[in-house]
Amino acid sequence: MREFLLTRLAAFIGTVLGTALLLFVVLDLLPGSALPPAERVLSLVGTADTWLRLAVTLPLTALALATAAVGGYALHRVAGGPVQRAIATILAVLPPFWLGLLLSLLLGGILKLLPAGGFVPWNNPVGALASLLLPAVALGLPYAGQIALRLAEGEPLALPTILGRCFVALLLAACLVESVFYLPGLGRLVLGAAQQHDLPTLRSGLFALVLVASSGGLIVALSRLGFEPELRR
Repeated sequence: MREFLLTRLAAFIGTVLGTALLLFVVLDLLPGSALPPAERVLSLVGTADTWLRLAVTLPLTALALATAAVGGYALHRVAGGPVQRAIATILAVLPPFWLGLLLSLLLGGILKLLPAGGFVPWNNPVGALASLLLPAVALGLPYAGQIALRLAEGEPLALPTILGRCFVALLLAACLVESVFYLPGLGRLVLGAAQQHDLPTLRSGLFALVLVASSGGLIVALSRLGFEPELRR
């Protein structure tokens, strides 16, 4: 167990420090990006607004992860044979960005069942969750298809491992989906900073994304201790 813990902690620290170094070096190679070292450190940490945007991105990712897990298992159990595989395959290859546009147009714009875009602040929890529902479905359904396919193939799944991988992938995919639904999340901040050549904001946003993704991966890895007794030896 000690070796397992040390390996995971080393991987986490190496990823965070390596990302910080890359963001220091690579972004400063761009035209007009040179900053004094002190300002580079401050831009890496970012402002309060950078981290507050996680109040949108993290719940969105959590809802999408729940959609992927429940949807994948339900698809595997309810549908059978060629039907299940066909539906799962179609879902697995759908780009979340395109699916988000479709859901926004159909369920939000035409049927008016859910908000087609924008975000209601968390002082109205019901409205906030309603704002995140369509984006979460757009993010989670393709991964539900992937999980169903792996279950159909009889591939042994370690629950923490598969959910950890999905969490990281969903967190990164949220960047595009947040733009489709005009959500004030971290992903939209990063894309906007890249388009506007706002390198300090881009640096802090990317660092926050990697830090959250790495932390999630570490938590999932440590949770394996509860599912795999051999790791505790």
